[in-house]
Order: sequence, then C-alpha cells, then structure tokens
Amino acid sequence: MFLGKRKSIEVILRIAHSSHRSKDMTLAEIEFISYLADSGMTVSKALLSNQGEYVEVIENVENSFLVTAFEFAPGRRAEICVESDIFYERIGRFTGKMHKLSKKFSPIQKRYDWNDNPAITEFQKYVPNEMLQKKLELYISQIQSLSRDSDS
Repeated sequence: MFLGKRKSIEVILRIAHSSHRSKDMTLAEIEFISYLADSGMTVSKALLSNQGEYVEVIENVENSFLVTAFEFAPGRRAEICVESDIFYERIGRFTGKMHKLSKKFSPIQKRYDWNDNPAITEFQKYVPNEMLQKKLELYISQIQSLSRDSDS
C-alpha cells in the first residue's frame, strides 16, 4: 500500500502479487465496493487508471503484480484495547448495513468460494503437520455443513 497524489487528490495505491489475488478477484471486490457506494455506504471507491482500467497488471519474466488505486479515506489507526463502546457500536452498525446490502447483491463478477482460497487449498504444502491438516479438514467439514442462504 502506498499513499500518493493523482492530480490534486490523495489516493491509495495497492500493489498485490498475483499469487495473492487474481485480476478477476480484484474486479469482483471492486464491483462489491461500488455496489456499497451506490447504496449509500461510505467506502473508498476504486479509481480508473490513466488507461481506463480498475486493475493494471505489471508483468515481468518471473512475477506479475496487480495495481489498483482507491480514494484515500482520512482517519486514524484504531487502538483496539483503548477504544470506547461508541467506536465498536459504529463498527457494528457499519458491518450490519454492509451485511444487509450484501443480501441483495447480485454480482456479475464471481469471486471464488471461501474454501477455494489458496491459504486453504495449499495448506498441506505450507503446513506439513498431519494433525493440523486433519483439524483443518474437520473445520472445513463443519463449516460446509452450515446453511448457505442469504440470511446466513
């Protein structure tokens, strides 16, 4: 993440390695953020590049990176242990509004399901401990048995 200026406005430039997210995933994220903004939520919208794209891909021989610019949102770093109840109530209200809106959201750009995340699909590669692998399989099984509808 980098803070910069584009013309007269401050922007956040996010550069992500392609192993962390794909262009389609990023576009799906931007679609959801745009939906929230269009529905009245205060969110940092993605900005088009000079080439008219929300996501620019920088490639070299060995790697590729996805670059996205967002509106800068002024604020401060939360001090989790020190914050007042009002702070947490605001976060709760914001999250509640976001969840309410997400129930009506019908994406064009499909994101992968939670269990298709590389952190899960490649778990055995990075965590060779068999006991932990079995625990993860158990948790995945329990989560997959939960109801999947717009209210859950």
